[in-house]
Amino acid sequence: MYKKALAFIILLTISFTSYSQESYSDEPVLIDEHYFLPNSRGEVKNTLSGPWKTEIEKICSIIYTWKGISPPKGFEAQFSGISSSFELTFSAYIKEDGQKMTLSGPSITFSINNPADVFGMSVVDGIYIKPVKNGYFHGFPKFSASRYETVVLTKLDAPLFVPVTREEYLKAMIARAMKDYPESEKLTDAKISKDIEEMERVYRQLLEVDKVAAEEVKKGMEEMKKELKGMVTKDEEYYPALLKKELDRMSEQERRLPAYYSLSAIDNKISVSGLVRVNDNKNADTLVKVNPVLEKILGQSKSTMLLTIHFQQQPGEKGFRLADSKIRELMNNELIWKKIYESIK
Repeated sequence: MYKKALAFIILLTISFTSYSQESYSDEPVLIDEHYFLPNSRGEVKNTLSGPWKTEIEKICSIIYTWKGISPPKGFEAQFSGISSSFELTFSAYIKEDGQKMTLSGPSITFSINNPADVFGMSVVDGIYIKPVKNGYFHGFPKFSASRYETVVLTKLDAPLFVPVTREEYLKAMIARAMKDYPESEKLTDAKISKDIEEMERVYRQLLEVDKVAAEEVKKGMEEMKKELKGMVTKDEEYYPALLKKELDRMSEQERRLPAYYSLSAIDNKISVSGLVRVNDNKNADTLVKVNPVLEKILGQSKSTMLLTIHFQQQPGEKGFRLADSKIRELMNNELIWKKIYESIK
């Protein structure tokens, strides 16, 4: 009986090995003018580096347990990153000039302890349009901002962001404007006069050697003088000064009110900064900043306490879209994401 059982196990092992070997193939399949290798045995590559590598690899080790990349079939999986952000990219295999290779593919981007990753583009340094909470991903909140979505995994109770006051926003705008339009670069009457004096000096020198050429230069000079005088920066048009005036006109109470922003406020000349009128915020965006309390907690931590995630994929399953379909499979694997959440401090 024992010998029969042993023979059965050996036969089963041989059959399973043969099946495993036969399940992979480098036979090319023509799809949309490219030869793909949808059954080719894939690789998982790791090019992670930097101070957060140990923390990142804890997350990667959980993803490694997913059968979809143990090993990949028809695509390559790559973990890459050099700081607290890293990316998992899936790239379908193609055959070109007799070589097995990959092109770019869909990805999942992760960022550790970086709440600003939720916001996207800033309105001004450190100030953003409030993200919209638009659902859940396996129970984890999902936010929309700057036309892309972010999933947030954290066990912290502190809110991600807090409102910005009108004064905070204007002071940030003034600081940025002073960098972009420094006083030293203002085109003043004095600077214009110096430029004109230099042109006239060159004209007088040319007049001594070639009167005809000098006359042509003089005609051009007159036009240039008019243009230069028209380019003088007037105090009432100097952008940093206009922002300062907007702040100066506000009462102490107005300065402490939440900031609401709209481009239409600039277009309609309601404000220079984009702030809407007080109590007229119906179609305006709330301005926020990263919660300073949360920022302090995360800044002092060497462990993953907050993880933000972005998904990038397209519909379809064949050709280049094979990699997209695998990204979707991973996204739909609730157990993997629950385990990643459990790994967070």
